[in-house]
Amino acid sequence: ELATTCFGYQHKHSDNILFGSDSGRIYRTDIHGNNTSEDKINVQQSIEAHFGPITNIDFPKFQKDSGITKISSSVSGLYLTSSYDWTVKLWHNKIGTKLGKHNNGPLSVFDQMTDYVYDVKWNIGGKPGVFACCDGESKINLFDLK
Repeated sequence: ELATTCFGYQHKHSDNILFGSDSGRIYRTDIHGNNTSEDKINVQQSIEAHFGPITNIDFPKFQKDSGITKISSSVSGLYLTSSYDWTVKLWHNKIGTKLGKHNNGPLSVFDQMTDYVYDVKWNIGGKPGVFACCDGESKINLFDLK
């Protein structure tokens, strides 16, 4: 049984959904590829992502208000996860590749928070690569990948 805590998907690939779990794992599934049973999810891939429950998975959003309907190539395929293990991690949508330091690893780990990280969000519009997270000590941390 899979106990999920959050989910996220990239707009252009909305049939591929990533689920975060209370065990710290990320599960990838294709919702259109589930031929087994209507009430079961076919997990295609699973990786150890965090050492505590994952609280959010966030992909960069489209800039709809300005009429721009595509994501900047500098952040395309990237996503963020936050966790009770006091970290935020930056991943590429092709988990299972050797893009990180290790096979299945994140591209970067942000570990300066001093309590549970409850949420992480990309900046919508403006500067691609900017995101923020909030933790259990009521602190908001702002990051710029440039």
